[in-house]
Amino acid sequence: MLGAVFGDPAHRVSPGVMIVGGLFVVTASLLLMTSLDADTPLRRCHLAIGGPGPGTGCVITPMTAVAVASVPPRQAGMAAAGNNGFRQVRSALGPAVLGALLTVRALDAFPGHLAAAGLAGASAPASPKQLGPTA
Repeated sequence: MLGAVFGDPAHRVSPGVMIVGGLFVVTASLLLMTSLDADTPLRRCHLAIGGPGPGTGCVITPMTAVAVASVPPRQAGMAAAGNNGFRQVRSALGPAVLGALLTVRALDAFPGHLAAAGLAGASAPASPKQLGPTA
């Protein structure tokens, strides 16, 4: 939805400036999210959580415009479709890869955290290696 909002400024500002600026906003917001905890003021939470949407809006609109403008007019539909397809693949692969990495890291760290919490007798969830082959 925010892509439509940032469509007008994209005509007045260089696409490179919009894309780099948008990526900077997303990166700054994600870095700010790493510092959030239970005592963080609500205003700071809103800044961190509200940044990726506008930042992404600043990226998608000019990126699509550059993709469509870089080909002859008769191939503009193909360029837009290709851009959209790659965007969807990136949107699906990013969380999948991150989820896999975080799962592996959590499985490695979980037993140590149980022991540190005084639950040395408790067992961690079975890792895929402990489960053995499946049918």
